[in-house]
Amino acid sequence: MFSRRPTDRETGIEGAKGNLRRAFSLSVAYMVAFNIASPMLPLYLTAKGASPALVGAVLASSSVMPLLLGVSLGALVVVHGASRVSLASAILFAIATALFIPEPSPLWTAILFGLVNVGHLGMMIATQATVAGWSTLEERAAVYGQYTFWVSAGNVAGPILGGVVAERFGFGAAFAAMFGVSLVAIVAALRIADRPGGLPTGVTLATAYRAAFSLARDDGVAVILFISFLVVGAQSLQITFYPLLLQKGGLTAERIGVLVAILNFASMIVRPFLGVGVRRLGYAAILIGGNLVGAASYLLAIKAGSFAPHVGAAVVMGIAMGFIQPLTMSLMASSVAPPMLGLAMSARLTIQRLSLILGPLIFGFVVAATSVDVSFQAGAAILTTVALIVWRRAASLNRSRPVAAPRLETARSDSRIRS
Repeated sequence: MFSRRPTDRETGIEGAKGNLRRAFSLSVAYMVAFNIASPMLPLYLTAKGASPALVGAVLASSSVMPLLLGVSLGALVVVHGASRVSLASAILFAIATALFIPEPSPLWTAILFGLVNVGHLGMMIATQATVAGWSTLEERAAVYGQYTFWVSAGNVAGPILGGVVAERFGFGAAFAAMFGVSLVAIVAALRIADRPGGLPTGVTLATAYRAAFSLARDDGVAVILFISFLVVGAQSLQITFYPLLLQKGGLTAERIGVLVAILNFASMIVRPFLGVGVRRLGYAAILIGGNLVGAASYLLAIKAGSFAPHVGAAVVMGIAMGFIQPLTMSLMASSVAPPMLGLAMSARLTIQRLSLILGPLIFGFVVAATSVDVSFQAGAAILTTVALIVWRRAASLNRSRPVAAPRLETARSDSRIRS
């Protein structure tokens, strides 16, 4: 009912390119919309009189709904197709953003941003599955690189737009801009088609969580999920309290938006080089280097005083995160069979949402008990720990290959997850 079936002509090479372009367009739209509000929410809540601990609690609680529904969203992609999930998620996202315009209280902010996160997560899972479905195994790594490039483009544009609008017209106007861009996401989702065919997986909504646990029991997948959990935990500090660190230095909302955009732009420009880096150095070396550089960037952000040093710290931070996040996605994609990608990506994103709940809560209490500087020192320690874990598992990570059909057959034959 809600999905568009491709014509015979659209299922060829040109059709694949067209659907990939449409998936990239959807990615830009939902990332711009999400990032208009996301960097501004800590400032908005602080302006409403919220304490640092309450800011952390609000943003953490908004991740509860995505955490509970993430695997189910992946199962919906497997069972009903990515195009339907994309459209339904875009509509939910638009409704929730519209309700932000009256400038809600902290309690309603937590609820509405939770719905925004559910819609955002659904579009992310569905888009990643679309990218996998319309690309061949040989070109998938390069196509994922293009996907993350356009996601980063949305990350760059969103904070600039949000910062400028909030500084000049207020937070309500920034939320209205977010709603306007969310309508563009709906239009983009309407144009995406699912690739016909594909292997049955034996996964239903009722068995989705058992299937996800079956995937997670694989040693390689478990390591990737644990690395993702720690990295996103440290990154949640940057997402939640980086604007407050900058505000403590006397920077305006507009300059804070510019610095967040610079950080995201640095992430974007390094991603086209990711494939070359993996071929020459391997996954482990880039992950180790990225986490160590990320740890150093957190310490630089603490020491930076004026705007210019903060620009340098944001660039270094962005470069580090630009390498780390796509690598965990690529490693996950290489560890499962293609028909299970929707479920595998939802498992990865769900564990990241768990980290997004715990991270702001823990760091919020750290900030309240000590200072925002101490919390960034703790974030640097976490990223250093990830580098040590990757160093210990370097051999297995570098052997990762994008073939895992036996793993799918096992899941399909397992009576616990059979429909």
